[in-house]
Amino acid sequence: MLLRRAFICVDLRSQDYSWETIETFSNCFDRIFHSYEQKLSKIDPLTPYLDFLQFPLQPLRDNLSSATYQTFERDRMKYILYAEAISKAIKDMTQLKSDTISILIIGAGRGPLIVNSFQAARDLKAKVKVYALEKNKFCLNTLTALKLSFPQEDQNQLELIFEDIRTWKSPEKIDIVYCELLGSFGDNELSPECVEGSYRLLHDKSVIIPQSYASFLTPISSKRLEFSVRQAKQFTPVVTLMSAFAAPFESKECFKFFHDTEHISKKDKYKRNKTITFDVESQNEFHGFGGYFEADLYKGTMISIRPETATDDLNSWFSMFFPFTRPIHVKAGQKLHIQIFRCVSSKAVWYEWNVWVTGENGIILDALPTANCEGEIY
Repeated sequence: MLLRRAFICVDLRSQDYSWETIETFSNCFDRIFHSYEQKLSKIDPLTPYLDFLQFPLQPLRDNLSSATYQTFERDRMKYILYAEAISKAIKDMTQLKSDTISILIIGAGRGPLIVNSFQAARDLKAKVKVYALEKNKFCLNTLTALKLSFPQEDQNQLELIFEDIRTWKSPEKIDIVYCELLGSFGDNELSPECVEGSYRLLHDKSVIIPQSYASFLTPISSKRLEFSVRQAKQFTPVVTLMSAFAAPFESKECFKFFHDTEHISKKDKYKRNKTITFDVESQNEFHGFGGYFEADLYKGTMISIRPETATDDLNSWFSMFFPFTRPIHVKAGQKLHIQIFRCVSSKAVWYEWNVWVTGENGIILDALPTANCEGEIY
């Protein structure tokens, strides 16, 4: 079915048509287009993204476009859950202090978390001071207009800050840190590093939304994705809405990150490595592994794109696909091993991964070379 607007042009000059005949043509075309529009309205708006490869966003490095923000803001379920989380956090904080609660939003974008914060405060009859921090200067006009649309009382309690969290100096200790920096693999948009910039601004009772998140992975068999990767000649992690694939194993936890005072004191620098083993029950061919995340925003308010626990009606994130440089074949009784590293230097963060197959005696039968060594491709 066509996914683009279509036009039909008919040259009536070559025949001596009556007005009745022309009207018949017109009515016929009306029925055709009405039928087409009905069918088009039933197409899932995500259809064009099926198995379409996209490079993951890097918002710490790049300024996102207004169109990108607009796409994210259409995800109603995502903001329902974030609103639930901030409401819970404000309610808990009112039990600890009677005066104004300070909220720091890291990466305010075009303002949905600002709206959530003031709405939750009104519902709970709590007083809040919101510091909305955004490094993307392209959001300046939108955020300023949003502020001016608020009641004067809320305007007085909203401070827009166009600065990087790593350099901003807060006039007070922050009670609640509120951010939506999760990527398709949980930490791939550098949420741990971004949130760490706020640690120096917190007190021992401060809370952070999200509180924790974990990445998950599973081997993927997909000739279509393999073909697309080879066509692109880029064996780099990509984001895609996978449809033509097989995932015979349940996804397993990879990296987990916590944001609370206990883990802050450990000065975790976010390097990770994990080896995950899958017991093969039938012959198969794998072309990469899928990456997902699961997050606890606040006290049980969960958000997930992991297949086994996926949140309904959530479309802000597609899964990640880590391609193999060549297909790897396995047989029943063998074991497929994936070792993945989250590498951190003073200038960059990247993943490296190894894949190998062992027989029943533990002998390595096949192995792929280390992918993305030293961050050479991503």
